[in-house]
Amino acid sequence: MLLISFSREGWEQWGLDYEPLIPERMPVLLDDDLLFEDESGPRPTVVANAWLRELPINGVPAWRSWWAYARGLAPWLEFLQRHGVDPSGTAMNCVPRSEGSPSTASPAR
Repeated sequence: MLLISFSREGWEQWGLDYEPLIPERMPVLLDDDLLFEDESGPRPTVVANAWLRELPINGVPAWRSWWAYARGLAPWLEFLQRHGVDPSGTAMNCVPRSEGSPSTASPAR
């Protein structure tokens, strides 16, 4: 997973009608293949990036705080991906299944 800093520099050459509203220095998470979606739809990085972009309007105005959140979020998403867990699933769907067997795990108490 890649973590980059957004910059508006050169936006006029991007073919946009107006300047991007994403703040300077906003962290952006990218999968290693640079895709934001695949055959199953948007990837978790799309949702994570949307959440990161909302930090300034949710009381987190400092760019260093945005980066602190992003640096914690990136390894968490990598961990879930390595273990085959969809972070957008329900609590029961977050329990990994062994191959060939349905999930019969009961929630932790």
